[in-house]
Amino acid sequence: MQTTFRTCALALACASLASVGNAQGSVSPKDGITWADLLGKGSRVQLYGFLRLDQVYDTDRFNNPKTPYYVRSPDASPDNKNSEYAMHSRLSRLGLTVDGKQIKGLGNPKLSGKVEVDFYNSGVGDSDSRNALRMRLGYLGLNWGSWSVLAGQDWDVISPLMPAVNHDTVMWYNGNLGDRRPQLTAKNVTEVGAGNQVITEFGLALTGAVGGTSTDPGLVSGEAFGRPMLNARVGYHGKAKNGPYQFGVWGHQAEERYDATGGGEMDFDSNSLGVDMKFPLFSDSLSFSGEYHTGENMKDVRGGIITGVNATSGMEVSSMGGWGEVAYKLSNRTSLYAGYTFEDPDDDDLSAGGYAKNTVPYVAARWNFEDLKIGLEYLKWSTEYIGMADGDADRVVLWISYYF
Repeated sequence: MQTTFRTCALALACASLASVGNAQGSVSPKDGITWADLLGKGSRVQLYGFLRLDQVYDTDRFNNPKTPYYVRSPDASPDNKNSEYAMHSRLSRLGLTVDGKQIKGLGNPKLSGKVEVDFYNSGVGDSDSRNALRMRLGYLGLNWGSWSVLAGQDWDVISPLMPAVNHDTVMWYNGNLGDRRPQLTAKNVTEVGAGNQVITEFGLALTGAVGGTSTDPGLVSGEAFGRPMLNARVGYHGKAKNGPYQFGVWGHQAEERYDATGGGEMDFDSNSLGVDMKFPLFSDSLSFSGEYHTGENMKDVRGGIITGVNATSGMEVSSMGGWGEVAYKLSNRTSLYAGYTFEDPDDDDLSAGGYAKNTVPYVAARWNFEDLKIGLEYLKWSTEYIGMADGDADRVVLWISYYF
């Protein structure tokens, strides 16, 4: 009976494939299956991703070992001086890059797109054996050559670079700004010489996508105010004898509407102004990269150590921060990194117990065995508080990843 069932199922599957082939042109076994047989719109899709395991050891307690933003003060609890250990595969990633055709009308742009997910989200009943799926990217692109438009969820226009360490939270609230959010962005690339470009990006994005609350259930802070975030960057990208380099200036401006604070305020301004840079040093194996920013109420773009607005005083919290990193390619398989990050809110804008400063010097090593990559990181993390003892921790991360 089981043999008969399997035979019938196989016959039905073959018949279905044959009907697809006949609908789009005859396909013989020697020809194989083409993209046209799988995607009826004439697009091509490339699958990519990696499988990864992280192990983390902290000498003292963070807010969370898997999403580290600050070290807890020992004044808050004696347990904060205890060590912690975590292991997870939440960073494992799967993505699809879509290469579409040139469409008729609108100036005949070329279509493209990307969808990317990982497992870092926290859902109802989520645990480290049942991680929830999270959308990282999901956008379409229209390209006319020097001009292009992106519509969907992508990385912020501001703060385009990232430190090499702490892939869990990429040093957010510790000197590195920018996250992913729904947006509509226009980009222009102007050639200004052999290998040199001026890149201009500007767009509209959802305010409150990362850290917004609201006066109305179901609305985030930007939606409640009634207009999108404005963001822009102008950068110069070139190629020197020792390697590529870039310099950029960027910023954002947004308005948010929160629940009433202790000061009675409900509407708040959010803004940032920053620079990014990356350039080779004394050889093609040694390079520097870094960013600096200043602004106020930057929680939604990952600045200010989580606090954007002081709920007691009703004031926007001003902050400045940044990071710098030297990378050295020791060999084709080994790369070394050393850097420093910091985020420094204005103490006058904070109340007792507020996060006054984060500083993180670090070193890291990467080993590249083609599709297999191994990383080792050491971060010496310190969080200062208003009126409480500092939180200090040594953090060691070991990860292994298979890229495909």
